[in-house]
Amino acid sequence: MRGVTPPTALVYDPDLHIAGGTQWVTTCAAAALASRFRVTLAGPRPTTAKDLSSQAGIELPGIETAAIEAAPGPFGRHASDFDLLFLTHATWLPPGARRNLFYCHFPIHPRWRRLGPVPLPLTRPSFFPHRFDQILCLGRFSRDWIRRRWRLPASIIAPYCPDAAGTPDGKRPMILVFSRFDPAKRQIEAVRAFRRVLGEATRGWELVLAGSTFYRDYYDMVRREAESLPVRFVPDPDNETRRNLYRSAAIFWHLRGLGETRVPDNLEHFGIVLIEAMRAGCASIAFAGGGLTEIIERPGEEGVLIETEDDLCAATIGLVADEPRRRRIAESGVRRSLTYVRSRFDESILAAAGV
Repeated sequence: MRGVTPPTALVYDPDLHIAGGTQWVTTCAAAALASRFRVTLAGPRPTTAKDLSSQAGIELPGIETAAIEAAPGPFGRHASDFDLLFLTHATWLPPGARRNLFYCHFPIHPRWRRLGPVPLPLTRPSFFPHRFDQILCLGRFSRDWIRRRWRLPASIIAPYCPDAAGTPDGKRPMILVFSRFDPAKRQIEAVRAFRRVLGEATRGWELVLAGSTFYRDYYDMVRREAESLPVRFVPDPDNETRRNLYRSAAIFWHLRGLGETRVPDNLEHFGIVLIEAMRAGCASIAFAGGGLTEIIERPGEEGVLIETEDDLCAATIGLVADEPRRRRIAESGVRRSLTYVRSRFDESILAAAGV
């Protein structure tokens, strides 16, 4: 009917200004909801739909943006103006819309406590996820820990990957690590492992480290570690550069979790970049923990799972030396990646929104 005003939705992410998987999922959710809602996409810092579209590589037509303080009082007052709230991982912010969805990447503990050797940096005692109409999450790893820590049910809505379609053809002798520069992402460990595999078998190969330099000090540390090695840095790449890197790389490494098994928070919660690499025809090697094992369901066929640096070095040398096997793994990875599609994500988000 003409003249009917669409319902309104607030999509909020306290880390919207940081390029990465959280920003990607939030902007994808906003794009999905925009087909049925008048969407405001917000974070604690001013931004524009144009900038977010450029960073995430997704169109955001008709979406408004806003800066809203990530504090319970101001946030709750803003949320009450909307028909729907889609909130990403900010456990300290309350629901306030007519329908409220909480998207959890991984559940921090609702109380001050230590988990394993690492004290969680909880500075906000407020905890609101139990007051939301529905909790959504990335995958089985997140869902199972939500049940364990929060004693709450959660529905899986797995994200899809950015468009980096490619094939195993035309690959260069290149190992790619694509992630924001962050100690948790193990770029220094990647450099050290690459130093170990250098030799006659890997002559002519390079390691490429690409991603956001939001944590600039760590980026500088990685650069110092890589001095004199055939390591190339691509800081803060645009979307076209990102796609070209994936299409060029013969091998992809995802190393979050390497050397870390006691604290689940420190493992990869899902691994969107792994799906992206598989979609682009990279033969992928990933740590055997967290959400990465949900993506590589058939180790040795869709990708290689490793547990130690020794495993990583052996797997890499094996793939470098065996091009037919590398190609078979890449082709199986492409097929596996195609199960993560936008239509399924959009339909699931709209169903959770009640439309």
